[in-house]
Amino acid sequence: MFNWLRNFLGINTELYGDHTWPFYAYIDGDDIVVDDIAITCFGGGFDPQDDGSTASGINTKRVPNIAAVSLPMDIGERSPHTMGSPIPRIPWHTPVAVTVGGKTLTLGAGVIDIGPGKQASKPGEPHALDLTPGAAALFAPGVPFSKLAEDFEVRGSYRIIGGAKYYTPVEIEHSGMGGDSQC
Repeated sequence: MFNWLRNFLGINTELYGDHTWPFYAYIDGDDIVVDDIAITCFGGGFDPQDDGSTASGINTKRVPNIAAVSLPMDIGERSPHTMGSPIPRIPWHTPVAVTVGGKTLTLGAGVIDIGPGKQASKPGEPHALDLTPGAAALFAPGVPFSKLAEDFEVRGSYRIIGGAKYYTPVEIEHSGMGGDSQC
């Protein structure tokens, strides 16, 4: 929606956040898309670094089969590890289509948590999506949840369905010859 207007006005549809993150997103129609990123698994009963709590209130230990995601949303100071991310604040349960190895699945439970943080990325491995064990199992059938929580890491992409409406262009100040101007 309104992409024609963005294009007409020359507004960039690539989202870089504060330009310190190792990935970028782009707007495609009504969606936000992130390509070629590292995807891992979080939560559930077998994640030793996670108590099951999520920012949305769903507990992945109490609801172990939920097929959902965690996105590195920039929600400001409430989550310092995701500040400056290219991904804007998205409402809980917004559906996300995840693609791994040519297989695309839309996870109806959608977004339930915030993360991974910037510190989770390694050189050449931009970490920009976490799946619950229930979601990871859809891409790795037959692998026990205990292994997914420890070992699941794949390359893929994702599409935040309807996410473009939550993106607000940020005005960047530039110093010019005749004083300050904004673009």
